Amino acid sequence: MKYIIDILIAGGGGAIIVYAVIKAFGASILNHQFLKLIETHKLKLNLEFDRVVKLNQKEFEVLPLLWNKIILIRNSILYFSDIYKRLAFNLNILSEKGIFEFVNEIPAPQHLKDFILKSNDKNAAYEKVMEIDGLESIRILYGEFDNLYKINKIFLSNILQEHVGRIHKYYFEAINVLLNLPNGNEFKNVFRKDFDSKSNEMVEIIGQLIKKRLRFDEE
Repeated sequence: MKYIIDILIAGGGGAIIVYAVIKAFGASILNHQFLKLIETHKLKLNLEFDRVVKLNQKEFEVLPLLWNKIILIRNSILYFSDIYKRLAFNLNILSEKGIFEFVNEIPAPQHLKDFILKSNDKNAAYEKVMEIDGLESIRILYGEFDNLYKINKIFLSNILQEHVGRIHKYYFEAINVLLNLPNGNEFKNVFRKDFDSKSNEMVEIIGQLIKKRLRFDEE
């Protein structure tokens, strides 16, 4: 191209020939360049679209997992801080079906449920789960939530990052308080009431945001 420009500047017979060539084939050259430009632009758009689709797909995979952990942690904290979950009857006299249904309602890992079901003294096993193992299971569950959130928060929208980050911090603080509560039912009652109110408000907001992101909200 530089060679052609040089000839045109110099003038003479060569310039006339080059001008004739450009006049004859210029439209074809420009059309080729335009098509090439369009193809380049289409490629960029396709790459950007593919990136957005993959990000959305990842977000759709992560949100249900995060939601599940958020609900499990809340239910577990409420259950294991409820003084009225202490036994008011003898588990050992329940039928096999009755004890299974009772234990299945406990928001604890399956191995703790199996521990109660297989124990000879189910009352003692249940009390151990309520006082020690259950609280430890909450800590482990939070660790799973913490890892899931930190690895995948980059895929969340800004507003979801804000609200999930808020409950992530609140759960951490609440669990530490629960694990270190002084003995006495009044302390657990106050803690549970406060946690129930604050966490419910946060969960409601996050639930609505997730529904919108997953298009589950009703128009």
